[in-house]
Amino acid sequence: MPIEFNYAQGRAQARLGERLSPAAWQLLEATGTLAQYLHGARATAMRSRVQSLAATSSPHAIERTLRSDWRAEVLGVTHWVPQHWRAAVAWTASLCDLPMLAWLDAGGEVLPWMRDDPRFTDGAGPLAGSNDMLIGWRRHFETLWPADDPGTSQLRQFVDLVDEYRSQPMIAAAGRPASMAPRRKLDAHAVRLIRRSLRQPVTVFSHLLLVALDLGRLRNGLVRRALFGDWQKAA
Repeated sequence: MPIEFNYAQGRAQARLGERLSPAAWQLLEATGTLAQYLHGARATAMRSRVQSLAATSSPHAIERTLRSDWRAEVLGVTHWVPQHWRAAVAWTASLCDLPMLAWLDAGGEVLPWMRDDPRFTDGAGPLAGSNDMLIGWRRHFETLWPADDPGTSQLRQFVDLVDEYRSQPMIAAAGRPASMAPRRKLDAHAVRLIRRSLRQPVTVFSHLLLVALDLGRLRNGLVRRALFGDWQKAA
């Protein structure tokens, strides 16, 4: 098993060095307008994520771009892993679609911006009828794990931790944003797993979690400014 994941281990560790530091995020988030935010992001390792966006980009365009970026990231990571793990890695590409699929599966209409995307016009696939899309997603995810792989036990513990994080409220009392402490804790845990050089499936999914957390933080910064203009004044 460790030999099978040698390449993935090296790639995940290399990508750690490309992440924005807390100080870089702080500088980026101190900007006011979308134009300023984009200018700042293009001076960082996030430049490839925002290169197709403009100061006039709509929230829908931003969301579409970042979903595409996530899918491309997952596709690239499928080539890091042994063949018998590729289906499980590829399944994570659908995570960015879950809110929209939940809306549609509950009877919501196909919105204009969804009509050109077959992911939102062809139904929810194996997730159809799920009372909770994330629970349904995880159930299917686990069916894609190789049954005799000893790395699945540690991966299951990792996914439990992610589920615990996502179950926490996003808004605290009095409408204030919830504490960033749980996110930072999850981020630090994923980093530790990669740095421990386990050469296990959990290393790959730890990397994908970090990408998702960073894309989520980038999305928040972009969409807030696209919606509210000068975010610092709006705040």
